Amino acid sequence: MKYSKKLARGIVAGLAALSAVVGISPAAGIQASFGTAVVQAAENNKSARLYQENASIFALVESEYQMTGLAVTEGGRIFVSFPHWGAQPADFSLAEVKDGAINPLLQEVNFASLRRLNYVMTASGPRLFALDEGRADAADEEGKTPRVFSIDISGESPVVEKVYPIKGDSLIAGSLLSDIRVDNITNNAFISDAGAAAILVLDLATGESYRAIDRAPELRKNFQMIYFPNGVYSKLTDVCALELSEKHDMLYFSAMGGDIINSVPVKVLLNKNLTSDTRRKAITPETLFGAPCSGMVRRDTWLIMGDLPDEGIWEFDFQDEISKGGLFDVGIDVKWADSFAIDNVKNLYFTESQQNLEFDRRDTYKLYKVSWGKQGQQRETTN
Repeated sequence: MKYSKKLARGIVAGLAALSAVVGISPAAGIQASFGTAVVQAAENNKSARLYQENASIFALVESEYQMTGLAVTEGGRIFVSFPHWGAQPADFSLAEVKDGAINPLLQEVNFASLRRLNYVMTASGPRLFALDEGRADAADEEGKTPRVFSIDISGESPVVEKVYPIKGDSLIAGSLLSDIRVDNITNNAFISDAGAAAILVLDLATGESYRAIDRAPELRKNFQMIYFPNGVYSKLTDVCALELSEKHDMLYFSAMGGDIINSVPVKVLLNKNLTSDTRRKAITPETLFGAPCSGMVRRDTWLIMGDLPDEGIWEFDFQDEISKGGLFDVGIDVKWADSFAIDNVKNLYFTESQQNLEFDRRDTYKLYKVSWGKQGQQRETTN
């Protein structure tokens, strides 16, 4: 029998769960016995797509502050967001990365805690849509309710164009808004509620929002904890990562605490005459072999996402009926790949948030770029 890395991960995760139930820690000997199999599987299961293209990876920038949201424009401008949670939050929320340096932006704007960014080319020009997590229980408290910011980035300095409060029936007890995808065809935004298992729709023309699919089983996490080398992590959430298909006719989604990738037609989400239960019936499982992740991005016909327990990246070709996905080997251990973006020549960018590590055990936070050369063609990696 040939071990797969995901099988080894599943066995260890199961042992960790069993150990937690009976009140003991996973034995060091058990960890070591699976270590060899996991390392071997990592070598055997390298993605042919990445391995053959000789991708190269390097850190674009490092920061003492955690970076989560990420957006890369067609022209190559790179924006990152800095949440305000944790023991050492930044005193700014949004920044542009230029020449290896972090340049704070919009410091005069009262962001509660920026979580995700989405770059979109609209009819009126390039826009950055920033999801401000806020607090679901903040009611109308100034500057603390969950919001979406539309930011005009056509000029040298970005300008907040519009603010969309998310309130009313769109939020319930436990809501925690996590990811956002903007459809510039229908002028709607889709938002994941990772805390209370929902997909929200925000009409960017009217500012109205609603819970399109609410607390459906397909939005829920399907396991309770992940085993990492540093211990068990149990703060897993429901539906988290979102991504639109090339034609913007499908929305893909996955839970942080799950390995199932689902899809739902955009027209179903936008049909206000349907109930949540009716919309749920349109959900299709794309694969049962995804990876626990907090963010994903589409590159051609592939979905690329964080593979949290394997400290790597996972890829899945949703147009390949045979492929079950595979480890996207970038040659390093990635400590919680968080938010992803693709540039106009199909290079990959992602943030490393180290979310599962205690603050005193974290290294500097990194923003990585994976490059294939011009137009994504083969590029020899220099040693």
